[in-house]
Amino acid sequence: MAIIVRITSADGKKVITKELPALPANLKVPAGARVDVKDSDTGERMSLGQYINEHADDERRAEDGQIVNDKVTIETVQDWAAAEQWLNSYADGTPPVTQTGAGDSMGTTGTVGGADPWYSTDSNRNDDSVLGYDKNTLTLGAIVGGGLAVGAFAVASAGGGDDNKDTVAPVAPSALNLATEDDTGDSTTDNVTSKSEGLTITGTAEAGATVELFEGSTSLGETTASSSGTFTFEIDLAEGAHDLIAVATDNAGNVSQASTKLTVTIDTTGPAPIDALNFASGDDTGESGSDRITFKTEDLTITGIGPANTIVKLYEGTLLLGTDKTDANGLFNIDLDLDEGVHNIYAIATDVAGNDADPSPSITITVDTTVPLPVTQLDLAPEDDTGSSNSDNITAKTNNLTITGVAEAGATIELFDISSKIGTVVAGEDGTFSLDVNLGLGDHQITANVTDIAGNTTNGTSALEISVVEPGADVLSSLLGSTTTFG
Repeated sequence: MAIIVRITSADGKKVITKELPALPANLKVPAGARVDVKDSDTGERMSLGQYINEHADDERRAEDGQIVNDKVTIETVQDWAAAEQWLNSYADGTPPVTQTGAGDSMGTTGTVGGADPWYSTDSNRNDDSVLGYDKNTLTLGAIVGGGLAVGAFAVASAGGGDDNKDTVAPVAPSALNLATEDDTGDSTTDNVTSKSEGLTITGTAEAGATVELFEGSTSLGETTASSSGTFTFEIDLAEGAHDLIAVATDNAGNVSQASTKLTVTIDTTGPAPIDALNFASGDDTGESGSDRITFKTEDLTITGIGPANTIVKLYEGTLLLGTDKTDANGLFNIDLDLDEGVHNIYAIATDVAGNDADPSPSITITVDTTVPLPVTQLDLAPEDDTGSSNSDNITAKTNNLTITGVAEAGATIELFDISSKIGTVVAGEDGTFSLDVNLGLGDHQITANVTDIAGNTTNGTSALEISVVEPGADVLSSLLGSTTTFG
């Protein structure tokens, strides 16, 4: 006959299991752990204390047939590796031989009543004193059958002394969680997901325990905790919030308390689309602050409004340009860089579960960094060029003199007399412009600055020279400027 000795941590997360030919006379057990023994032939499992009581009247013999010691010493250790190494030495058939002498109460090797390392019983022993307190309390630091040691504390507690069944409930399952890969959306830890099928729920429980998952009183399935105490479920859930708990049942049928509740929210409904997508007026250069034409290429701000607390992503085609999260009022702004050219930009909102909204209406932003050509054909209108010549730019008029020229369509033209600004005009769709100005008597040098609709500026042109003279002087100037032959 063989037995299986199992040492389990208080939280059920750490387990040492070892098959042995008999019960060791000395065990090393991590503080706070529970020890149980399983009969390999019958499959019956019981606490260590119960096992000793159950076999108190049996004669256990070593391989040489000699009756050996009738006491079991439990020694506390802090290192789980040391406890496992100690059991391994018994499993390998080379158990350590302890020295005869008085045992210490905690943390050291104590007397096992003789040199043989295996537990045996004495049919004349009083079973009521086997475990120090009673038949169902095993104490650390105490030699079983020899009374309670100073500083001893319980490793495990079983039921009534005559009941050989394990009645110790396992620790409640813990760390119940939705698997990261199933937790969709911006956060992978909020347990809000757009998935409804094949959801993985994980957790920890006593090794080998049967774990059942519930929503309310409805069972969602059962699984068995691994030797390391982990378990997983694959479940489907409908739209909405679900409060899940897990309960563990050990091999003896003892049922744990319920785990801490895990709330998983299934949300498969997409948010409303982003609307009011716009280009910030502060970045919209040129004469108009709303035409979405700019000479800026960096830190361009796109604003908009959508569902509160959603992720907003800006795209040009399939290219992601930037990301932001709407505030409680649904507002967002994203700064981005754009190259020269025309850009059609749209936004998509994504809720906390990872559902995408339909794309927003797109806006077109034109980036123009090219300066315009200078004004050409700057001239005084013929009808304002008085005198015998209507093209010599000598006039007796001082008011409403029309200056004409050609520039980039839609560009803003500023006319200057030397350094004094005398007027502003916008070129038409064909690029032509005209502006009426007033000039005093004397000589004038008219120049033009041109600014395109993106705000790019070219300063200065070849000067248009205009002379404003007294009435009649324009005729004389024209005559003096011509060749006349008499006689």
